[in-house]
Amino acid sequence: MKKPRVYIAGPMRGLPFYNFPAFDKACTELNQQGFRAVSPADLDRTLYGMDPWELPEGHNWHEHPAWMPEEEEVLRTDINVLRTCDAVFLLTGWQNSEGAKRERKEAFEQGIGVYDNMDDLVLDLKPSQPVAAGAKATNPKDLIGSDKLPLHLWPTTATAMGCIGMLNGMLKYGRTNFRAVGVRATIYIDAALRHLYAWLEGEECDPDDGVPHLAAALSCIAIVVDALAAGKLNDDRMVAGGYRKLVDALTPHVKRLKELHKDRNPKHYTIADNNPGS
Repeated sequence: MKKPRVYIAGPMRGLPFYNFPAFDKACTELNQQGFRAVSPADLDRTLYGMDPWELPEGHNWHEHPAWMPEEEEVLRTDINVLRTCDAVFLLTGWQNSEGAKRERKEAFEQGIGVYDNMDDLVLDLKPSQPVAAGAKATNPKDLIGSDKLPLHLWPTTATAMGCIGMLNGMLKYGRTNFRAVGVRATIYIDAALRHLYAWLEGEECDPDDGVPHLAAALSCIAIVVDALAAGKLNDDRMVAGGYRKLVDALTPHVKRLKELHKDRNPKHYTIADNNPGS
Protein backbone atom coordinates (compact mmCIF):
# COMPACT_ATOMS: atom_id res chain seq x y z
CA MET A 1 0.00 0.00 0.00
CA LYS A 2 1.21 3.47 -0.91
CA LYS A 3 2.50 5.56 1.98
CA PRO A 4 0.67 8.87 2.50
CA ARG A 5 2.87 11.81 1.53
CA VAL A 6 3.00 14.53 4.19
CA TYR A 7 4.42 17.95 3.39
CA ILE A 8 6.08 19.80 6.27
CA ALA A 9 5.37 23.54 6.47
CA GLY A 10 6.97 25.91 8.93
CA PRO A 11 9.14 28.96 9.52
CA MET A 12 12.69 29.18 8.16
CA ARG A 13 14.02 32.69 7.84
CA GLY A 14 15.04 34.37 11.06
CA LEU A 15 15.70 31.09 12.88
CA PRO A 16 19.14 29.51 13.46
CA PHE A 17 20.16 27.22 10.59
CA TYR A 18 16.92 28.25 8.86
CA ASN A 19 15.09 25.92 11.24
CA PHE A 20 16.45 22.85 9.44
CA PRO A 21 16.75 20.92 12.75
CA ALA A 22 12.99 21.22 13.33
CA PHE A 23 12.22 20.13 9.76
CA ASP A 24 14.61 17.19 10.06
CA LYS A 25 13.08 16.10 13.37
CA ALA A 26 9.56 16.22 11.96
CA CYS A 27 10.72 14.35 8.87
CA THR A 28 12.15 11.55 11.01
CA GLU A 29 9.02 11.30 13.17
CA LEU A 30 6.70 11.20 10.16
CA ASN A 31 8.74 8.50 8.46
CA GLN A 32 8.77 6.46 11.66
CA GLN A 33 4.99 6.72 11.82
CA GLY A 34 4.72 5.18 8.36
CA PHE A 35 4.34 8.32 6.25
CA ARG A 36 6.55 9.55 3.44
CA ALA A 37 7.72 12.92 4.69
CA VAL A 38 8.30 15.72 2.18
CA SER A 39 10.47 18.45 3.67
CA PRO A 40 11.32 21.85 2.14
CA ALA A 41 14.66 21.55 3.91
CA ASP A 42 15.41 18.41 1.90
CA LEU A 43 14.21 20.14 -1.27
CA ASP A 44 16.65 22.99 -0.58
CA ARG A 45 19.44 20.47 -0.08
CA THR A 46 18.64 18.54 -3.25
CA LEU A 47 17.76 21.38 -5.62
CA TYR A 48 20.08 24.14 -4.41
CA GLY A 49 22.85 22.41 -2.45
CA MET A 50 21.76 24.21 0.70
CA ASP A 51 23.57 23.26 3.92
CA PRO A 52 23.08 25.86 6.67
CA TRP A 53 25.84 24.32 8.77
CA GLU A 54 28.38 25.26 6.10
CA LEU A 55 27.46 28.94 6.10
CA PRO A 56 30.02 31.37 7.53
CA GLU A 57 29.99 32.06 11.25
CA GLY A 58 27.84 35.07 12.03
CA HIS A 59 25.56 34.50 9.02
CA ASN A 60 22.40 36.58 9.18
CA TRP A 61 19.57 34.05 9.34
CA HIS A 62 17.07 36.74 8.40
CA GLU A 63 18.59 37.02 4.92
CA HIS A 64 17.73 34.80 1.96
CA PRO A 65 20.92 33.04 0.72
CA ALA A 66 22.28 35.01 -2.21
CA TRP A 67 23.16 32.00 -4.39
CA MET A 68 19.67 30.50 -4.24
CA PRO A 69 16.84 31.48 -6.62
CA GLU A 70 14.55 34.29 -5.54
CA GLU A 71 12.46 33.46 -2.51
CA GLU A 72 9.20 33.61 -4.51
CA GLU A 73 10.55 31.10 -7.03
CA VAL A 74 11.59 28.73 -4.24
CA LEU A 75 8.14 29.02 -2.68
CA ARG A 76 6.42 28.31 -6.00
CA THR A 77 8.48 25.14 -6.36
CA ASP A 78 7.62 24.07 -2.82
CA ILE A 79 3.91 24.70 -3.39
CA ASN A 80 3.98 22.62 -6.58
CA VAL A 81 5.40 19.76 -4.55
CA LEU A 82 2.84 20.33 -1.79
CA ARG A 83 0.03 19.81 -4.32
CA THR A 84 1.22 16.23 -4.83
CA CYS A 85 0.91 15.41 -1.11
CA ASP A 86 -1.90 13.89 0.94
CA ALA A 87 -1.55 16.13 3.99
CA VAL A 88 0.36 19.08 5.43
CA PHE A 89 1.97 19.04 8.86
CA LEU A 90 2.56 22.45 10.46
CA LEU A 91 5.62 23.11 12.58
CA THR A 92 5.52 25.31 15.66
CA GLY A 93 5.67 28.96 14.67
CA TRP A 94 4.07 28.57 11.25
CA GLN A 95 1.90 31.62 12.03
CA ASN A 96 5.06 33.77 11.90
CA SER A 97 6.03 32.63 8.41
CA GLU A 98 4.45 34.18 5.32
CA GLY A 99 5.59 31.20 3.26
CA ALA A 100 4.06 28.65 5.65
CA LYS A 101 0.81 30.62 5.77
CA ARG A 102 0.63 30.61 1.97
CA GLU A 103 1.32 26.86 1.94
CA ARG A 104 -1.42 26.30 4.50
CA LYS A 105 -3.84 28.40 2.42
CA GLU A 106 -2.92 26.46 -0.71
CA ALA A 107 -3.55 23.16 1.07
CA PHE A 108 -7.04 24.27 2.10
CA GLU A 109 -7.80 25.41 -1.44
CA GLN A 110 -6.64 22.05 -2.82
CA GLY A 111 -8.66 20.08 -0.28
CA ILE A 112 -5.52 18.73 1.39
CA GLY A 113 -5.76 18.04 5.11
CA VAL A 114 -3.77 20.33 7.40
CA TYR A 115 -2.57 19.21 10.83
CA ASP A 116 -0.56 20.66 13.68
CA ASN A 117 -0.90 17.58 15.89
CA MET A 118 0.84 14.27 15.09
CA ASP A 119 -1.83 12.18 16.85
CA ASP A 120 -4.61 13.66 14.71
CA LEU A 121 -2.58 13.09 11.55
CA VAL A 122 -1.95 9.44 12.39
CA LEU A 123 -5.59 8.82 13.30
CA ASP A 124 -6.92 10.36 10.07
CA LEU A 125 -4.47 9.00 7.52
CA LYS A 126 -3.69 5.60 9.14
CA PRO A 127 -0.24 4.95 7.65
CA SER A 128 0.25 1.52 6.13
CA GLN A 129 3.73 0.95 7.52
CA PRO A 130 4.09 -0.04 11.18
CA VAL A 131 6.10 2.16 13.49
CA ALA A 132 9.80 1.42 13.28
CA ALA A 133 11.40 -0.52 16.10
CA GLY A 134 12.38 1.74 18.95
CA ALA A 135 10.22 4.62 17.74
CA LYS A 136 7.61 6.21 19.95
CA ALA A 137 4.28 4.80 18.82
CA THR A 138 0.92 6.49 18.81
CA ASN A 139 -1.07 4.47 21.32
CA PRO A 140 -4.19 4.92 23.47
CA LYS A 141 -2.21 6.85 26.10
CA ASP A 142 -1.16 9.36 23.44
CA LEU A 143 -4.77 9.72 22.32
CA ILE A 144 -6.00 10.33 25.86
CA GLY A 145 -3.31 12.96 26.28
CA SER A 146 -4.40 14.95 23.22
CA ASP A 147 -5.20 18.56 24.09
CA LYS A 148 -7.98 18.89 21.52
CA LEU A 149 -11.62 17.86 21.75
CA PRO A 150 -11.89 14.22 20.58
CA LEU A 151 -14.90 14.94 18.38
CA HIS A 152 -14.50 11.61 16.61
CA LEU A 153 -15.66 9.84 19.78
CA TRP A 154 -19.23 11.10 19.38
CA PRO A 155 -21.11 8.39 17.42
CA THR A 156 -22.15 9.47 13.94
CA THR A 157 -25.26 7.34 14.45
CA ALA A 158 -26.34 9.66 17.26
CA THR A 159 -25.78 12.67 14.99
CA ALA A 160 -27.87 11.03 12.27
CA MET A 161 -30.68 10.23 14.72
CA GLY A 162 -30.60 13.65 16.38
CA CYS A 163 -30.76 15.56 13.11
CA ILE A 164 -34.20 14.07 12.39
CA GLY A 165 -35.47 15.55 15.64
CA MET A 166 -33.87 18.89 14.77
CA LEU A 167 -35.38 18.81 11.26
CA ASN A 168 -38.83 18.18 12.73
CA GLY A 169 -38.41 21.17 15.04
CA MET A 170 -37.08 23.39 12.26
CA LEU A 171 -40.07 22.67 10.03
CA LYS A 172 -42.51 23.34 12.88
CA TYR A 173 -40.92 26.33 14.62
CA GLY A 174 -38.19 27.73 12.36
CA ARG A 175 -34.47 27.08 12.16
CA THR A 176 -32.54 27.78 15.39
CA ASN A 177 -35.56 29.51 16.89
CA PHE A 178 -34.19 28.50 20.28
CA ARG A 179 -31.24 30.85 19.80
CA ALA A 180 -33.44 33.79 18.95
CA VAL A 181 -35.95 33.57 21.80
CA GLY A 182 -34.18 31.59 24.50
CA VAL A 183 -34.96 28.26 26.16
CA ARG A 184 -36.59 27.25 29.44
CA ALA A 185 -34.55 24.34 30.74
CA THR A 186 -37.38 22.34 32.30
CA ILE A 187 -39.57 22.52 29.17
CA TYR A 188 -36.97 20.70 27.08
CA ILE A 189 -35.84 18.34 29.83
CA ASP A 190 -39.48 17.33 30.43
CA ALA A 191 -39.93 16.75 26.70
CA ALA A 192 -36.78 14.63 26.54
CA LEU A 193 -37.96 12.55 29.51
CA ARG A 194 -41.38 11.99 27.97
CA HIS A 195 -39.78 10.69 24.81
CA LEU A 196 -37.35 8.49 26.75
CA TYR A 197 -40.08 7.04 28.95
CA ALA A 198 -42.22 6.28 25.90
CA TRP A 199 -39.27 4.54 24.27
CA LEU A 200 -38.61 2.54 27.45
CA GLU A 201 -42.24 1.42 27.32
CA GLY A 202 -41.65 -0.03 23.86
CA GLU A 203 -42.95 2.78 21.69
CA GLU A 204 -40.41 3.51 18.95
CA CYS A 205 -41.93 6.63 17.39
CA ASP A 206 -44.09 9.55 18.48
CA PRO A 207 -47.64 8.80 17.27
CA ASP A 208 -48.23 12.50 16.53
CA ASP A 209 -45.48 13.00 13.92
CA GLY A 210 -43.80 9.61 13.46
CA VAL A 211 -40.39 10.89 14.61
CA PRO A 212 -38.36 8.34 16.59
CA HIS A 213 -38.54 9.09 20.31
CA LEU A 214 -34.75 8.79 20.60
CA ALA A 215 -34.33 11.41 17.84
CA ALA A 216 -36.65 13.80 19.66
CA ALA A 217 -34.91 13.21 23.00
CA LEU A 218 -31.48 13.86 21.48
CA SER A 219 -32.66 17.09 19.90
CA CYS A 220 -34.17 18.30 23.20
CA ILE A 221 -30.89 17.72 25.06
CA ALA A 222 -28.92 19.31 22.20
CA ILE A 223 -31.04 22.46 22.40
CA VAL A 224 -30.46 22.76 26.16
CA VAL A 225 -26.70 22.36 25.65
CA ASP A 226 -26.70 24.91 22.83
CA ALA A 227 -28.74 27.42 24.84
CA LEU A 228 -26.40 27.04 27.80
CA ALA A 229 -23.37 27.68 25.57
CA ALA A 230 -25.03 30.64 23.85
CA GLY A 231 -26.22 32.26 27.07
CA LYS A 232 -29.86 31.75 26.03
CA LEU A 233 -30.86 29.26 28.73
CA ASN A 234 -33.56 30.24 31.21
CA ASP A 235 -32.38 28.02 34.04
CA ASP A 236 -35.60 27.27 35.91
CA ARG A 237 -34.45 24.10 37.62
CA MET A 238 -35.81 23.54 41.11
CA VAL A 239 -33.92 24.60 44.20
CA ALA A 240 -31.34 21.91 44.90
CA GLY A 241 -32.60 19.17 47.17
CA GLY A 242 -31.01 16.10 48.66
CA TYR A 243 -30.79 13.98 45.48
CA ARG A 244 -27.10 13.06 45.72
CA LYS A 245 -27.31 12.34 49.43
CA LEU A 246 -30.38 10.15 48.89
CA VAL A 247 -28.73 8.21 46.04
CA ASP A 248 -25.66 7.58 48.17
CA ALA A 249 -27.89 6.34 51.00
CA LEU A 250 -29.95 4.04 48.76
CA THR A 251 -27.08 2.53 46.76
CA PRO A 252 -26.03 0.01 49.45
CA HIS A 253 -29.53 -1.50 49.22
CA VAL A 254 -28.72 -2.70 45.69
CA LYS A 255 -25.99 -5.01 46.88
CA ARG A 256 -28.05 -6.05 49.92
CA LEU A 257 -31.08 -7.00 47.85
CA LYS A 258 -29.01 -8.90 45.29
CA GLU A 259 -27.44 -10.90 48.10
CA LEU A 260 -30.84 -11.49 49.73
CA HIS A 261 -32.34 -12.95 46.55
CA LYS A 262 -29.24 -14.60 45.06
CA ASP A 263 -30.82 -18.09 45.23
CA ARG A 264 -33.88 -17.08 43.25
CA ASN A 265 -34.00 -17.36 39.46
CA PRO A 266 -37.14 -15.58 38.22
CA LYS A 267 -37.88 -14.93 34.56
CA HIS A 268 -36.94 -11.43 33.53
CA TYR A 269 -39.32 -10.03 30.93
CA THR A 270 -38.19 -7.76 28.12
CA ILE A 271 -39.81 -6.08 25.13
CA ALA A 272 -39.46 -9.37 23.25
CA ASP A 273 -42.22 -10.80 25.45
CA ASN A 274 -44.72 -8.38 23.87
CA ASN A 275 -44.82 -10.78 20.91
CA PRO A 276 -44.41 -14.24 22.43
CA GLY A 277 -45.37 -16.00 19.23
CA SER A 278 -42.77 -14.33 17.02
